[in-house]
This record gives sequence, C-alpha cells and structure tokens, in this order.
Amino acid sequence: MTLISSTSYAKTQTFEKKYYKIIQSIIWAADTAEVPRELVLAVCWGESSFRTKGVTHVDGETPSYGICQVKMETARFMDKLYKHKAKATPKRLEDFKVNAFYAAKYLKYHLDRYDDDWKLAVDAYNKGTAIGHKTKYVKKFDKNIKHIKKNVPSIADDDESDDTNNRTLAATEAK
Repeated sequence: MTLISSTSYAKTQTFEKKYYKIIQSIIWAADTAEVPRELVLAVCWGESSFRTKGVTHVDGETPSYGICQVKMETARFMDKLYKHKAKATPKRLEDFKVNAFYAAKYLKYHLDRYDDDWKLAVDAYNKGTAIGHKTKYVKKFDKNIKHIKKNVPSIADDDESDDTNNRTLAATEAK
C-alpha cells in the first residue's frame, strides 16, 4: 500500500475536481475509441493543460483547435475513415468533448498503424501522419503521463473495474 501525505492527497483531489467534466469527457472519448485513458488524458494535458478557452491557434499553416489541438484536415480524415455521421467543423472542434473524441480516434488510428507502440503513435499524433525519429514531444509526454497518473487517481480505479477498454498503456508498453 502506498501512503501519500494529506497535502498531496488534497492537491490531487483539487486537481481532479477542478477538471472533472473535462476528465470525464476525455475518459469517455478514450473508452469509445478503445485507447488507453491515460494516453488521451496526457495528450490533452500536453496540448493545452486542459484549458478550454483560447487554445485555438495557427500551428504551421493551418489552425489547431481545442484542448487536443486537432487540425481540421485530421478531423475530416477521421470522419472519412470512421464514417462519422456528424462531421467536424471548427465550431464543433472547440467543444472539448468533441475535440477529445477526435484526438482519441486519431490516436487509435496511429496505435493500429504502429502495432500498439504508444511512443510512435504519440510521435505521429504530434507530427501528423508523417513519422520519423522520436521528437522531444515523446519525452515531454512521459512527464505528462506521470502527471496524469498522480493527479487523476480515479483512472487507475476505473481501469481495473472496466473491461470495455482492453487496450491499456501497460499493455502497449509490454510490446
């Protein structure tokens, strides 16, 4: 059994309470796309620190939208690939639940593409569909996963009791 200080526990509870709706939406998106919850949570944290306002900006030549910094062309690709009925629009991508859904689907695409290697999947997520050597983003991402596991302890509890999402980060790391 791991013991944590009451101060640490209080900070964890405050973090999870502050971002409760966002965390629950991201968990829903991860479960729907059948990707590890902590993977999508860490990507969203890395892209926006869960900020929902004012995070859309031009990245490269085109805008990146929302908490997961999803590009319109990526969302359209996911619409076509997964035959979504409701299509992506800039306004829809500003909604954090919709944004997390597209991010989770895009991570699923890359996890499938790279045989569940989450580091390659995250690298490809960050670069677009091009892949090459691992970027600094993957190193930063390791820190994001630790941050999420520390501050969102409910995902570990939920993962053990929920068999709907068999794809876990631990399973992808074992490969």
